[in-house]
Amino acid sequence: MISFFNRANETNLTGTTQRATNFRPDANQSFRLGIIQSANGAPTIIGNDDGDGYLDAGDSFSAFSVSNFTDIGLAPDGRSYSHSIFITSRNTRFSIRAQADIANATGDFVQTVGLEDIALNVSLTANGNDDGFDFGDRARSNNNSINNQVNSLADLESSQIELIRFTNANGIRIRNGTINQQAVRLDLEYTMPVYDLSMGLGSVDIDLTIDFFREAQ
Repeated sequence: MISFFNRANETNLTGTTQRATNFRPDANQSFRLGIIQSANGAPTIIGNDDGDGYLDAGDSFSAFSVSNFTDIGLAPDGRSYSHSIFITSRNTRFSIRAQADIANATGDFVQTVGLEDIALNVSLTANGNDDGFDFGDRARSNNNSINNQVNSLADLESSQIELIRFTNANGIRIRNGTINQQAVRLDLEYTMPVYDLSMGLGSVDIDLTIDFFREAQ
């Protein structure tokens, strides 16, 4: 706050009468990059951080120019999310099927983001180390087929669709191994669409149901 008797000079720390001379916030404090719409419809940048996480003399208000044609989007490394399932089996042929539904959508995303906009990539990792968890040394990773017709969550919307099928009658595990050595990893990666401000604001909650089916021997 600015002192009534010191309005043209230094500010005071909030809640005190102490002047904020050479005061700097903590490194983990930051300010938001503001984007507003001007009278002619063009977006305008109202602040740009120089990288230290807080507003200071090194920041600018015109670090780059924008216009009606400026594309303000989500960074590529913030578009994808993945999770994994560790799987093992014995003397079983089986498949994994999934179905996706939008449980809830809010705001502009009701109209601008659908299941067809969220890409899905299914892959199998035979062995490796996942954050200290060693897996796959005693597992069969052959005799399986991934459904390459599944490209987005919309492909799973109408009914349960097969993601992958394991066709070895002996199953995945090889004898004389621990459970992690006998497991493989199924990876599901979701990629959001290239977002820009024209899509508006909102949220989308998606239910993904995964089932395991034993197949005929």
